[in-house]
Amino acid sequence: MYGIPCQGAHVFVFFENGNVQQPRYFATAPGIPRIPATKGEGEDESKYGFSDPDGIYPLETGGQPDWNKGDTSMDYLDAFVLEDKCGNRIVFDSTPGSEQIIIQNGGEKRSKVSLQQSTIRKQSGTGTDITQTGEREVRVKGDDTTIINGDYIRTNKNAKVSTIGDHTENISGPKDHSVAGIENRTSGGLAWNVKGQTTIMTGSEASFVSDMDTNIKSNTQSIKMEATLINIEMLALLGQIKSQSLSIDMLATTTAAFKGAITTNIGGGIITNVDGMMTTVNGSSVCMITGGVILIG
Repeated sequence: MYGIPCQGAHVFVFFENGNVQQPRYFATAPGIPRIPATKGEGEDESKYGFSDPDGIYPLETGGQPDWNKGDTSMDYLDAFVLEDKCGNRIVFDSTPGSEQIIIQNGGEKRSKVSLQQSTIRKQSGTGTDITQTGEREVRVKGDDTTIINGDYIRTNKNAKVSTIGDHTENISGPKDHSVAGIENRTSGGLAWNVKGQTTIMTGSEASFVSDMDTNIKSNTQSIKMEATLINIEMLALLGQIKSQSLSIDMLATTTAAFKGAITTNIGGGIITNVDGMMTTVNGSSVCMITGGVILIG
């Protein structure tokens, strides 16, 4: 391994062929100062121990080495640190029970990656902290933008998404939404704007329940309800089913059963064309006609 020692480090040198003009550095080692370093200029240097001209080393006295021992929580006997002059650092921490490797860059905004026994943690100088273990938690202090040029596949057992503010989702291509179980959606309001054709298909019973008024409206085209095999049922338990303009074209047999009274108020004329069997009244029938009656048999 090759490295340039930091200024102030204890080094081993030899002089090539004994020539003092040809010094050769070949090793460095941590030194533990026994006496304090020089405190000021002009004093007798022989009374003091090793002194770094820049005042960086020794870092501490009292049994601590004069080299970078990593974070203060580490014992220098359990940590081996490689660091260059700008602060780029690799720490090999062999503290029993908390063994880890730390990679950290220098500068004002430091980013750090720590590899522990069952955890990978990534910390950036701008506030992003990603910790990955059996569970994964991502915290971003500012905006988060993810750009994926390829496919994005996410598989998980359970998912819960909470959005405090607005949520905007833009999809330029088709979207497939498949739910194998029951899907429940709760919202304060729903505005669904679809520019193209919309088809909702369900393989089982479908219900649309509203506690308030429900409007189904088409601005330009007709609204069609079709039952291929069984009937269409409309039921108003407490109110009435009203129609302002009604046109009925019945191609099949029609059966009408009324258990209560029937009241019909028709402002216009009534035209009834019956090609088949006429209606038979078994009980009493009262018909009040203020105009003329024409019967053709």
